[in-house]
Amino acid sequence: MYLTSRIALTGPPAESPEDFLSSALAALDPDDQPHIHGDSDHGLLYTSPHLPRPFTLSLADPATEHDRRLFSHYLWNSSLLLAELIEAGSLPSPLPHPTSGPSPLGPPSSAFNVKGLATLELGAGTALPSLLAALLSARRVVVTDYPAPSVLETLRANVTLGAVPAASPTSTVAPGITVEGHAWGDLTTPLAYGLR
Repeated sequence: MYLTSRIALTGPPAESPEDFLSSALAALDPDDQPHIHGDSDHGLLYTSPHLPRPFTLSLADPATEHDRRLFSHYLWNSSLLLAELIEAGSLPSPLPHPTSGPSPLGPPSSAFNVKGLATLELGAGTALPSLLAALLSARRVVVTDYPAPSVLETLRANVTLGAVPAASPTSTVAPGITVEGHAWGDLTTPLAYGLR
């Protein structure tokens, strides 16, 4: 199963020739999967066979070229993999490792069990791994990304819409979900001081 099998675009249908051609690349060469997904016109629907219902992820629409160069307005494959690992490690019955069996490249799925833990996601983008942590019994979840207003607004909206009891297999959500701006290397913020 492909890493991207759990996501689908939402929003208006693609109309430009570039949209049609870019979506066909994976069909032409299955090994050439995109590494980033979505745009400001299309949200993403995340569907897991282990969650009660799918949820929609919005993507930020950066206001400035500087904000756009940060690439926080996409869902990255690394977020998809981390979300699947959190799921595989945190659900009561063992799930197969997302890479189709024990991974020779990293720790076992059980290493990603977030139950009862405090989690911190740096450079969250869409907050997908944080949402999975919140839905799968993490004690506290801190979601961070670059402190651009459009990015933080999108993160807050994704948390508000996705971290709901109806989306959790236990019908509960982490009680303390925080969304904060954080610029890499800036250790003088209240968030940085609070996490020491």
